[in-house]
Amino acid sequence: MVIGADLGGTKFIAGLVTPDGRILTRHRATVPTSREFDAVVESVARTIESCYVPGSERPQAVGIGVAGQVDPASGIVHHAPNLRWKDVPFGPRLSARLGIPVVVANDAHTITIGEWRFGAGRGHDHLLCLCIGTGVGGGVIADGELLRGATHAAGEVGHTVLVVHGRPCHCPSRGCLEAYVGGWAIEERVREAARERPEEAAALLARCGGIERLTPLAVEQAARDGERFAREFLDRVAEEFAAGLVGLVNAFNPETVIVTGKIAEGFPEFILRGREAVRTSCQPPASTARVLPSWLGADAGILGAASLARDALPSEAPA
Repeated sequence: MVIGADLGGTKFIAGLVTPDGRILTRHRATVPTSREFDAVVESVARTIESCYVPGSERPQAVGIGVAGQVDPASGIVHHAPNLRWKDVPFGPRLSARLGIPVVVANDAHTITIGEWRFGAGRGHDHLLCLCIGTGVGGGVIADGELLRGATHAAGEVGHTVLVVHGRPCHCPSRGCLEAYVGGWAIEERVREAARERPEEAAALLARCGGIERLTPLAVEQAARDGERFAREFLDRVAEEFAAGLVGLVNAFNPETVIVTGKIAEGFPEFILRGREAVRTSCQPPASTARVLPSWLGADAGILGAASLARDALPSEAPA
């Protein structure tokens, strides 16, 4: 058995995973507020050790997805903005602390692998996975292989440009898909809209208790209840997501698109509007792609990371 894990900017989750994709034990922890490298490594190590089963053999390896740019060969995390890390030897340090091999990968890649091997993408060798949470990441399976790219950064679909000279992104560019449909962007945009049109937003603001309490979840809930300002805002964001999806489907020609992440879970319009846009606006050879929600939710990253760890183990010698 191996450990699969997911490290974000504020939380960490790990699970003990069997070869057939069952998670036997699962533990969560909060990332130290300092984000200091040694403190995070120790917290992660202790959480992983909490997943061990007393009296059983130690897991053979750990796979861990990190929100950032990673070199899987060396285990170095080159850039993880939410952790404030740059060029840190996360894999080697954690491996030394635990005494077992550690495989580090981009978290969107681990989610993609998880959905491909155990979830909604199982049996499909051409797959696009879009992870819409605070930011927008993704992964691509092409001809049955994870597309990694020259510097292991393939799949950064959130930073494809949707609007030339558009909204500033958290990357060096402007007009990125993430700057319109990522969680941080939705929060910024709805607050801007409420300031510009306070009378139209009055009901939503009263419901939330002020502009500073406007969140993507609050907008989603208000839209469900028929609040007009929230409904119109949500429709616009879903339309922008669908436009970005059409370009991605044309570019990668997947059989299946999986849309996952906290924002995607809260905004089912992304799936509905995306399906229609792919059917009506993609090039004919690409327009047959299915657009599906995640089957695994938060477990996709754990299962994908565990799979990558298991893949890296040496094969048994033939009998």
